[in-house]
Amino acid sequence: MLAQITAAAQVEREMGTIPFLITYTLGGIYGFVLGGNFSRVGVPSVGASGALFATNACVLVDLVLHWRYEERPKLKAFLLFLEFAIGFAIGYIPNAVDGLAHLGGWAMGILCGIILYPSISETNRHKYIVWGCRVVALVLVIVAMVTTIKNFYTDDPNAACEWCKFLSCIPTSSNEHCTGTGITTTNSTTTTKRSWDLF
Repeated sequence: MLAQITAAAQVEREMGTIPFLITYTLGGIYGFVLGGNFSRVGVPSVGASGALFATNACVLVDLVLHWRYEERPKLKAFLLFLEFAIGFAIGYIPNAVDGLAHLGGWAMGILCGIILYPSISETNRHKYIVWGCRVVALVLVIVAMVTTIKNFYTDDPNAACEWCKFLSCIPTSSNEHCTGTGITTTNSTTTTKRSWDLF
């Protein structure tokens, strides 16, 4: 909630409401789609963490675009990567947080930030480079969304990237070295006796 009140509010002011909503929504959706494809079966994924990581990524895009104008840009870059690293590490908490939602949201935030974040261009060359990057990023957004959504509806989405599960799962015996389903079941039988009292 604190991230939404502070960083997200700042990004919205700088991007504008509509570009921010597009980035926030696509970051959240892509985070869930990526997690749905490659997380272990039965591991829940809820919340806005993908969207929040998209916001974090937009701050990084802003920093890179306006590096010359920023005060202490190296410190800001270090703090942003530290925040990302902590969030990524939190994604390894067993059966609690979907780390792939974090990664997916962050990746989509980078791409949407490149496309939608306003840029100060002092030269035509810089302007053309920015627009070239925007076109490439738009193509990557479309390809990423289409391929992961299409993959989600296959028989085994995990088969497309068998190592991706390790991006949010540390192999241990308790999780069957990341091959388990995340669901624990037990079998039990019950018998009931009926007694008929006629009188």
